[in-house]
Amino acid sequence: MNDEYFVSGHDACQGCGTALAVRWIAKAAASQSAIIVSSFGKIQEISNKYPYTSWRLPILFAGRKNLGEVMHGAMKGNKKIIGLVGYEELFENNLQSIISLLNKNASFTLICYDNVGDPRKAKMMKELGFKYVATASINDVNDIYFKIIKALETTKTSYIQILTPCPTEWGIMPYDTINMAKQAIETCYYPIFEIDRTTTLKRIEAKPMHEFIKSQDRFNKIRDEEIELVEQRALNFYKSLL
Repeated sequence: MNDEYFVSGHDACQGCGTALAVRWIAKAAASQSAIIVSSFGKIQEISNKYPYTSWRLPILFAGRKNLGEVMHGAMKGNKKIIGLVGYEELFENNLQSIISLLNKNASFTLICYDNVGDPRKAKMMKELGFKYVATASINDVNDIYFKIIKALETTKTSYIQILTPCPTEWGIMPYDTINMAKQAIETCYYPIFEIDRTTTLKRIEAKPMHEFIKSQDRFNKIRDEEIELVEQRALNFYKSLL
């Protein structure tokens, strides 16, 4: 795990949660000789500006809405394929493409870097047909690494959703990214779980969510009663995983 495959020189902002996640995704991919297929979006923009690249392993870049088709083409040359896509890129532009790939009974791993913070979508992907589904967060990079290894070593379709706070979009300081990811776990805002044959949940005693929500400028107009609703909804989702 000491070798680096996503290296310095990219254009990510300071404290970018996505860049940290991708660093460990690349390590896991390299250890399994997997090929990464990235959707058009944030990663392509920050890491691959001709003639420069931050990648030190094979990677293909898809268009805006054809991630599944490019992944299917890559499978003809390699059995271990990772699709890499952002939250909005997946659920607004590429979901139909991925569903089509699922219908081909192909074996692949799809990784979503989630800078929104919506763990319910991971459970939805299980309902769509993924056999192995997991969430992870950048405050525990070893968990990210080993869940990807687990996914790549199976012949199942796998989906991993990684919480990657964005300082710009969340309205937090760059040095606070990992701490905010940790708080998201501790407050049950973002439960860490795996769904395979059964559901395995990282159990915690939930901390109050008020400080976590109020410390993000994106929620600067939220009222206390609305925070209570968010907190209750998060706790209900956490309990549904037990």
